Amino acid sequence: MSFVVNVFQLNQKAPQPTKRHRASKPKVKSGCWTCKKRRIKCDESRPCCQRCITFGTQCEGYEPRAKPERPSSKEPDKIRSIIPLLSLEPFEAANIFQDDEEYQYFIHFREATVFELCEHMGFSGNLWNYITMQACSAEPCLRMLLISLASLSKSATDAKREAIHQQYALKQYGKSLRGLQKRMSTRDEPHAGRIALIASLMIFCFETQFGCIDAAVSHMRTALGILNRRLATIDNPTFSHIEHDSPFPDIEYDLYAALVRADHSMVTHSPVLKLSYLPETKPIPSTFTEMQEARDFSCELIGPSVIKYLPHSVLKDISNMTVPSQGYFNTSQQYMPTPVYLKFARKLEVWKTAYAPIYAKCSSDPKHKDFLPASLLQLHTLCASLLARKLHWPNQALPETMRVQAREIISLGRQIITHERFPRNFTGFDTGVVFPFFVVIITCEDPVIRRAALDLYRIGTRRESVLNSEQCIAAGENLLKLEERSLDCAVF
Repeated sequence: MSFVVNVFQLNQKAPQPTKRHRASKPKVKSGCWTCKKRRIKCDESRPCCQRCITFGTQCEGYEPRAKPERPSSKEPDKIRSIIPLLSLEPFEAANIFQDDEEYQYFIHFREATVFELCEHMGFSGNLWNYITMQACSAEPCLRMLLISLASLSKSATDAKREAIHQQYALKQYGKSLRGLQKRMSTRDEPHAGRIALIASLMIFCFETQFGCIDAAVSHMRTALGILNRRLATIDNPTFSHIEHDSPFPDIEYDLYAALVRADHSMVTHSPVLKLSYLPETKPIPSTFTEMQEARDFSCELIGPSVIKYLPHSVLKDISNMTVPSQGYFNTSQQYMPTPVYLKFARKLEVWKTAYAPIYAKCSSDPKHKDFLPASLLQLHTLCASLLARKLHWPNQALPETMRVQAREIISLGRQIITHERFPRNFTGFDTGVVFPFFVVIITCEDPVIRRAALDLYRIGTRRESVLNSEQCIAAGENLLKLEERSLDCAVF
């Protein structure tokens, strides 16, 4: 069942909801730290207060704390927002929540859901930490979407109250869609396009988490169509992960980049956006100075050079195969032209050299704060190298060097998904481990390596962009079964 409606193409006005007023509350001076933050009366039960236990959140206790330093007013680098960025302190204190329950879900979004959406992948958290939160502070319909995402996220970690969290999520989601419908029907709304794009990303995440992939993709393609119409007003629209620039004054780069990534990451669907990548304006440095720089150059290298050549029907084709086969790529067709492959392979070697110092530093200690993003970036690079080799020579068996890469993907992937900070059951906006494991399954002829990739999927249920682990398991097992039947027929 899908819960989404195309609110951006509806013109009828929604009924005016009854406005609720939240009573002003005095600052709470006693009780546990969690209740102080929520500005509610604490029952002061020891060792944990009953209010926190009832909601299912962690009680921060009663121990005295040193006075925190005042947050810096310096804005994050490379943020271009039409709404002035606020520090989290005044944003929390703003009287914008209908009740304490909404506020507690907001806290969960800030402290947990943001991490699930992008941060452990190594992408900048500016989109969800700042742009989305600031938009939600000004737009009630977006705020309800944020709350619905947070409560859905909470349901995955609170088994005892899972149904309650999900019911609340659906209630807020329905209210947000009605609010968006009304908001988009306002003809003179100057920021309607920006509101629609931010809402689309949040709706996409909500629908994929519920498993309504078709609805999520349909809505995202509508949003990309909105962006396409904006791009059509510009001569020769371009995009670059390196330049960090947006062609629109009302759309921040991070929002623009997220939509481009969404267009690329929906690997089971053809791209929607009609834009070209800027010619290479900066060479890959000899050594990267920070993780984000390495990721920017990686995205610039992999997106237009590799992913675009992967057949968009690959998952569906493998799932629906019924005739014994020697592999999906058992064809003489060359998907990736030789000049493109040689240029990509040459640049990839330069990138690996530049990234080596950062990766060595971050991957040596699993407790390092950048262990996960550094390892995931390495995983994606190995995946791109393996996939490019197969797209260039589809009907040739992988050489031993590439089999070594496939084994390295399995080994590194196991370290990532068993890491204590990596969420087991997860729904995210960006690609993480699901796609790299799938690449191993469709490119590597070794059944032992393929089964190892399938076993990694079974460690936890994951949905990343439009791919989920159950789909990939079914497709992989079907491919293995048909190849085994093909070998049996060859014997006889």
